[in-house]
Amino acid sequence: MAVFGVSAQALMSLVAAKPELGQALEHATGRAGGLGDIERHFAAYLDAEKKLGRIGPGADTETLAFTLLGTVHHLILTRRGDSPGLRGQVRRIVAALVAGMDPRRPGTR
Repeated sequence: MAVFGVSAQALMSLVAAKPELGQALEHATGRAGGLGDIERHFAAYLDAEKKLGRIGPGADTETLAFTLLGTVHHLILTRRGDSPGLRGQVRRIVAALVAGMDPRRPGTR
């Protein structure tokens, strides 16, 4: 949720409307990536959580990072980041995805 604060929401809306702004930002800052950087860092975080046993050993952390980032991105862009119940919904989505991501758990593929 912190990644998608009010400023980030406004910036994402602008870049969605005018994709050339994203390229200009990358050029101005000398950094490429944006959400791709966030996705890689998030996957690394999830890998660390997996090593600690908080996420199942069979979890595909790259897919999980991509799915969580995309889901939260959608929620934030379609609702205000301070919408009532949004944090709870994000927590439920995270819990469901993390639980379902380990192929060795019963009921998953």
